[in-house]
Amino acid sequence: MKVFLTLAFITLAHLAHAQAPAIQWQHSYGGPAYEEARRALQTADGSFIVAGYSFSSSGDITANHGAYDGWLMKLSPAGAILWQKNYGGSNDDEFYHVIQTTDGGYLLTGVSTSSDGDVAANHGNYDIWVVKTDDTGRIQWEKTLGGAEDDFAYSAAQTTDGGYIVAGFTQSAAGDVTMNHGGTDVWLIRLSGSGLMMWQKTYGGSGSDLGVSVRQTLDGGFVVAGQTSSTSGDITTNHGGSDAWVIKTNDTGVIAWQKTYGGGANDAAWSIRQTADGGYIVAAQTFSSDGDVTINHGAPDYWVLKLSPAGVLQWQKTYGGTGVDQVEDIELNAHGYLVSGTSSSLDGDLTSNQGGFDAWVLQLSDSGSTLWQRSLGGLGDDRAYAAIPCADGGVLMAGYTNSSNGDVTLNLGSYDYWVVKLTSPSGIPENNAVAPVSIYPNPTTGQLRINIAGTVQIRICAPDGREALSETAAGDVSVAALPPGMYIVSLYRDGNILSRSKLVKQ
Repeated sequence: MKVFLTLAFITLAHLAHAQAPAIQWQHSYGGPAYEEARRALQTADGSFIVAGYSFSSSGDITANHGAYDGWLMKLSPAGAILWQKNYGGSNDDEFYHVIQTTDGGYLLTGVSTSSDGDVAANHGNYDIWVVKTDDTGRIQWEKTLGGAEDDFAYSAAQTTDGGYIVAGFTQSAAGDVTMNHGGTDVWLIRLSGSGLMMWQKTYGGSGSDLGVSVRQTLDGGFVVAGQTSSTSGDITTNHGGSDAWVIKTNDTGVIAWQKTYGGGANDAAWSIRQTADGGYIVAAQTFSSDGDVTINHGAPDYWVLKLSPAGVLQWQKTYGGTGVDQVEDIELNAHGYLVSGTSSSLDGDLTSNQGGFDAWVLQLSDSGSTLWQRSLGGLGDDRAYAAIPCADGGVLMAGYTNSSNGDVTLNLGSYDYWVVKLTSPSGIPENNAVAPVSIYPNPTTGQLRINIAGTVQIRICAPDGREALSETAAGDVSVAALPPGMYIVSLYRDGNILSRSKLVKQ
């Protein structure tokens, strides 16, 4: 049985100020049945990892354990399959998230209903499934977590101590779950580097509460984004319908603050990243046009919110047209924020639609202005679940398609993984808010020099938002301890951004 989590809504753009990037290459991957790519990342060697799930047992897939399998692929920089592996048992097993770990391997999170094959146990119905692999995709360990009811994981991050934080939701009140507030609760789980549960916490009220995105914060705690329809328990305010919900905890999961955002209709947060000023950028979707939402273009819109370190709403903007615009992800890059999802609109902030639902990617500045936006797809249904910055300045989009025309040259049957590599966009102004700043050498193997007078705060993050280095410096900074790969370097002084740029560590 295919299970979809429906929260409901989204938005996008404005007038583009730069030339949208061109398609460098695009490929469909899969077999005659259903495949859906949910996350992607660029690895330290310049290749790409794509994770999701598959129902096929032929074509690009060499094996199927039964029903849906988690499917992991490594692609060359040009999109050729270097290797691919299926994971699971005789029932449904799906990956929703992947991160590269500091040892060069991968951590995959999702759900499982199996208790055979690659899955050692099942607690009942859908369990959270966490799989740790080496750099070739070989399983090093796997864990199922949950109780007798449904338990889902949608996001994970590696913590500074080498362990992991996993976020999702639970309907259970037994097994690995010690408390349920009612309905579905946000479930936050801290794991050791070997997968042992260190602690777990549920958050919510008597309604439906879901966690879909988690990050470790600068202070060692965690921030979780999702949605709530509750008006009790851990939730102090509800604007109407469901609200976007952000929870900030300390390093043991104790709530430091929590805030809801929205209007009288349904609103939900889908992705959160901490920004270099210690605040947060949130990708959400909204049906509202009141409360915290100042405008709605029609149906659901993409909704992007900038929060202070204490969760105070600093600015918010909606993007979209009169159709359905559904957001999925937001990422930090050298120009601001990359937002991705799907759209059926052909007006408002969108300048094209290939037919049906298109993948929709847009580049925002730090203040939320649209620098460029692009719809991608064919006459069928096409969706972007992620758009990530690449080391060459381009963008990699991953999602699914059932088209075989327009931007899509091949369909292998039903829905395929669809991965699109976009070139680096042109015409984007330098992101230097106060003074011209450069960092060099770039690429570098060890030392990084900042050509600005005085002391600055420097924060270096992986493209997934995970902090790699944070310190106050004047002149040289050592990055020798960072693993090879692409990073985003942000420079601040007195809380104001001076520069954000890409760094390649060799």
